[in-house]
Amino acid sequence: MFIPETVALSAVFPTPPEPSMVGTLIPLLGATIPLFALFIVFSLPAVIVFIVLRYKANRSRMLQETILKLAEKGHPIPDRLLEGNFGDSPRGLNDNWQKQPPLHKGIIMIAIGAGLIIMLLSMGISAWGSGLIPLLAGVGYLIIWKLEDRNLG
Repeated sequence: MFIPETVALSAVFPTPPEPSMVGTLIPLLGATIPLFALFIVFSLPAVIVFIVLRYKANRSRMLQETILKLAEKGHPIPDRLLEGNFGDSPRGLNDNWQKQPPLHKGIIMIAIGAGLIIMLLSMGISAWGSGLIPLLAGVGYLIIWKLEDRNLG
C-alpha cells in the first residue's frame, strides 16, 4: 500500500502550533513560574513547622505510652523519663542555654552583635544595622543581670 509522503510525515511530526497559541502560552508560563516560586517560598516554613510539631507530638505520645506500660507492669518510672531527658543527650541544647546566667548570655550576644557589625562594615555591606539586634539583646541581658544582682544582694 502506498502512503503519500505528506500523510506519513504528518503522522510522525505533529503540525506546529499556530502563532496565536504560542503568543498566549508564553505569558501564561511567565506568570505561572513566579507564582509557583512564591508558593514554595511561603509554604516551606509552614511545612517545616508542621514536621517539627508532628515529631514532638509523636515523641510525646511514645513517652506517654512507655510510662503507661511501665505503670501497668508495676515497674518504677525513672525520674529521667518524667523530666523529659530520655533521649539524645543528658541535657538538651535549649536547656543548657536557658540555665546560663544573664551575664553569660549578655556577653555572648554582645560579642555576636559586634562581630556581625564589624564583618558587615568590613565587607562594605550597608546592612550592618542587623548586628544591632543581638548587640542590644545582649545589653538587655546585662541589664537583667545587674537588676537581679541588686535584688539578691
